[in-house]
Amino acid sequence: MNLLVFWNCRGAKKVEAALHLKEVIKDHKVFFVGLMETKLNSLENSQILKFLGNNCESFLVPSEGLCGGLMVLWRKDLLSFTMVEVSSQMILGKLEVFTIGIWKVTTVYANTNAIDRKLLWESLEKHCSKDLPTVIGGDFNCVLCQDEKRGGKKNFLSQGAKDLKNFMINNDLHEVGYMGPKFTWCNNKFGGAQILEKLDRCLIHSTVLNSIHLALVKHLSRIASDLCPILLEIFNPMAVYSREIRYEEVLATYHGAEAIVQKSWSKYAGIDPASSLNVEIQEIQLEEVEAIISFEKLQILRFKINELNVTLARLIPGGRKELKQNGWKKHRQCMLDGWPEPSTAINEIDQSFMDADFTREEVQVIVEKSGRNTSPGLDGISFSFIKIFWKWIADDVWLAVSPFLSAGDMHQSWKETLIVLIPNIQNPQAVSNYRPISLCMTIYKIIAKMLLSRLEKVIHKIISVDQGAFIKGPSLSDDVLLAQEVFIKFWYSKAKKGLLAIKLDMEQACDSMG
Repeated sequence: MNLLVFWNCRGAKKVEAALHLKEVIKDHKVFFVGLMETKLNSLENSQILKFLGNNCESFLVPSEGLCGGLMVLWRKDLLSFTMVEVSSQMILGKLEVFTIGIWKVTTVYANTNAIDRKLLWESLEKHCSKDLPTVIGGDFNCVLCQDEKRGGKKNFLSQGAKDLKNFMINNDLHEVGYMGPKFTWCNNKFGGAQILEKLDRCLIHSTVLNSIHLALVKHLSRIASDLCPILLEIFNPMAVYSREIRYEEVLATYHGAEAIVQKSWSKYAGIDPASSLNVEIQEIQLEEVEAIISFEKLQILRFKINELNVTLARLIPGGRKELKQNGWKKHRQCMLDGWPEPSTAINEIDQSFMDADFTREEVQVIVEKSGRNTSPGLDGISFSFIKIFWKWIADDVWLAVSPFLSAGDMHQSWKETLIVLIPNIQNPQAVSNYRPISLCMTIYKIIAKMLLSRLEKVIHKIISVDQGAFIKGPSLSDDVLLAQEVFIKFWYSKAKKGLLAIKLDMEQACDSMG
């Protein structure tokens, strides 16, 4: 719960307005709502209270005839709201949020008359003190500059706009930055007759900026009203996001790129995994001695120590040999009873070639043969990075891939893929119009290419010449020529019982979203 909402709903009796407000409160976890122009004389006719249930309390300023009216609603289980001053243009009260403090919150529905609006600013000025954080939000019915209006007559700096600016300057009030549509009101017309204006806004006192991490206004879509709801986010702590860096080919043209990579990569370069873990553990333990370690770092320290123990257990004499024997290199004993004898099989020489240890030269050949600007996976780097800075990272790449090539030990995170949808047609309308592809990490691609380079040397010996798949060279057009030959045979055939051809429209499951 961290949001306040101000909305000119153009009538709280409308079911559409009540349903929309219910969805806004549910989706954005709102705890305070200020409604303008409710057109209500009593709470009995409010559709909003019927949909929100008994968890909310409310206060109503009755409308004057068929226009005007103000209402505030708040979650009684999370906060309390006490009225301080009420008029036809505002509801000002003290909002006490449990575990946070007391705030002055004002819901404003300014009059279209500049003289009446000036009286509103004078009334609010009495309560704009520095003792409590102040928030003023709602429909101000005033455009401050020409940039806040599109269409219609040109807007010059009127007396009403000057009064609002003077009120903000004299009371140290600042407008909160917003996300979403620039204009909050529309006359619901199209073409040259359309007029857009920014009439709704949120003002906060400078003392608010000292007590919160972030203040942000979100302009939502206009539904059930010609004005959009505005959400003020003030109690949400600043979130820390992890930045994902995507390497691009143009970065290599920067004259200092090589020096940056060399400096960053040489921090743990050229040392085995156990020594690298030792360095990380020592750095964290140093923070612990200096009493600056956090709980998160303590958890990392425990994880690193456990990882070091596992790594050392793999590297002890005898343990590595046992791992190699029990790893993926060991030939599995399968039950072959009842299976037909294979027509082709590799000989002992090819088998010895497949079982031979991989070398660093094979890794370098794979990197040199790979394309440059390929699509990166979750790691954010492509083969361009590997090839350009190979002389700095070659040792670490070999150190990373050798545990898998020797004993089948691969880090779990290397198997993560990024699924991207590629459109099959120009204007896709359905999910079946997309083709999914999986973008693997670059280190995973290197391992896969190394295994493939061994396999392609012998695979032609165990796959029949009649098979078109898994063979380098054959094209799909060969199948078209084969089909033509079959039907020519049908045409000249003299078989008494006739011949039958069946066409199967097969689609790869991995290439379809249907």
